[in-house]
Amino acid sequence: ERLARERLVVDDDRPGGLGWRFAHAAIREALIAAALGQGRTRMLNRACARALAAGGKGQRGLNERIGRHLHAAGDHAQALTWLLVAARRRLLRDEVREAAAVIDVAREARRAGSLDADPRGSTVDVLGAIVQLRGGGHGGLRALDQAVASARAAGHDAAVTEGLVARADAWRRVGNVDAAMAALAEARTLAGATGDRGMEARALAGLAQVAAALGDSREAITLVDRAREAAELSGEKLVVSEVASLAIRLATPPTGPLATPPDEV
Repeated sequence: ERLARERLVVDDDRPGGLGWRFAHAAIREALIAAALGQGRTRMLNRACARALAAGGKGQRGLNERIGRHLHAAGDHAQALTWLLVAARRRLLRDEVREAAAVIDVAREARRAGSLDADPRGSTVDVLGAIVQLRGGGHGGLRALDQAVASARAAGHDAAVTEGLVARADAWRRVGNVDAAMAALAEARTLAGATGDRGMEARALAGLAQVAAALGDSREAITLVDRAREAAELSGEKLVVSEVASLAIRLATPPTGPLATPPDEV
């Protein structure tokens, strides 16, 4: 009754419910934390992450949920690994707003774990810039260039590769095929050196798109086949799907003009 008077809980007549619910999720989390104590709360979140990793295969948003639990448990480095995968999956599905929310949590985990010098920290900045660019935010390309430059200076090749693929896509869209090809060739080399088959597949797919734009359909088909092989070796289902979709698009003649390029490209 006291909680109701203070408007911390509200009526809830949904079937199977308790007849009430907390007015806000933050209130529920605060009361749970107060009841359990910080140490036990972290243990609970760690246990939830382990349970999801062991038995949650196939659930949508699984990587994000595990990452959030690990972050709440204080395992910030592990959380970053899961959150970066989640952000990439959101972007591959063109879920830009959801990807931005994941990147916000990843930034919190990086800050809490003092992981600025970690290679995953550079990837957070690259993916954050890609999210900004995909969302139409002003300065996205400049942010991406800065993130790639910082990752390059730190020797974080995986982050550089990811940024180069995204930058090449922007160049390709405005017709700067030479710059796009140079970026993709470097990305392909870096991905091969680090054994990142998924990123190698995306670089090859980008090169296929450039070849198609230049009218070299035979080279485009060859590159798509190589991209498909790399994607299958990566085991990343969304990358496999992305390459398969590209193969279909390249087999379909274009029906409209290119989009007007932004001024900052």
